[in-house]
Amino acid sequence: MPMLTSENKPAAENEIADQFKSADRLFSQGAIAEAEEAFKALLIRSPNHFLVHIRLGFCARHRHNRPDAASCFQSASALDPSHIGVRLEMATDFLELGRLDEAEAGFRGVLDMAPENAWAHIGLGHCTRRRGDRLASLKCFLAAAIHDPDNLWAKPEAAVDLMELNRLDEAAALYAEVLNSQPENYAALIGLADYEKRVGNLAESLESYQRALRLKPESIKVQFEVAELLFRQGAFAEAEVALGDLLSGAPDHFLGHIRMGFCARYRNDREAATMYFARASKIDPRHIGVRLEGAADLLELGRLDEAEAGFRAVLAIVPEEASALIGMGHCARRRGDRAGALNYFLMAATCDPEN
Repeated sequence: MPMLTSENKPAAENEIADQFKSADRLFSQGAIAEAEEAFKALLIRSPNHFLVHIRLGFCARHRHNRPDAASCFQSASALDPSHIGVRLEMATDFLELGRLDEAEAGFRGVLDMAPENAWAHIGLGHCTRRRGDRLASLKCFLAAAIHDPDNLWAKPEAAVDLMELNRLDEAAALYAEVLNSQPENYAALIGLADYEKRVGNLAESLESYQRALRLKPESIKVQFEVAELLFRQGAFAEAEVALGDLLSGAPDHFLGHIRMGFCARYRNDREAATMYFARASKIDPRHIGVRLEGAADLLELGRLDEAEAGFRAVLAIVPEEASALIGMGHCARRRGDRAGALNYFLMAATCDPEN
């Protein structure tokens, strides 16, 4: 093997730098798989290349491999223990993996070097929240907000803890404070919407969710919240439109199909209601309530064989389900079998005397 002389050393370093630039260009263009292979090849030549370990961490994260990402950031941190950004990335991966002791050690290590680092306070807050200590996590998020008043996450996270601690007025005031200076703070809008819903202000909650949805129209959770609040306020036509948009992007949304079934029922379209309850039941075959709703619509449509099959399916799961026994009684009555109907109704009364 040729010796690395003073003449060829700069050439080798330049070659490594060019190789890194080429891999980094792939990374910045979104060709993550190709970039990862290039970085791995470079790491063989230069195993202590700090930035290569970092890029490999982000590549691993892109393919949702948090253990690999944490390992890469850990290697980078070993090369430069004073680099705060790398320590934060490593601790964040540990947090996502539920390795709370390691995550907490990472965030505390950052705070030892930079006591005012808001992201380390936020990370530590999430660690203590995962441990169930809401007062401690609240303290961390408030500390982050003090050190970085413009941070988009600190105050909304503190407000989440206040909500969980049932300090609702304080939470609402904090959300309002955030939105006063950052009207498009998504987390604060969601938090305020949750607060308004919790205290029964459905119209105000709907308005906040709609504002949040305009910021992130792809959010399935917020799409459903908007539709649900329209439904709860009796705006069934609008709710049905919102649910249609939701299901076009999330066709297996269980509650979306259920609400569509009720919307269809409110406009007296039992056929459509049956279809939506059947779809929901296919997603969760053991959900008793959905099976009962679907069977009830089939009964109303006079489709007795299908209705009876639906009620029997419920009884196969829960033999003493009074509503299913009552449904069977109505099926028997529709068929003219009064004795059979009476038997089912008496069985239902035995299973549920308060019915």
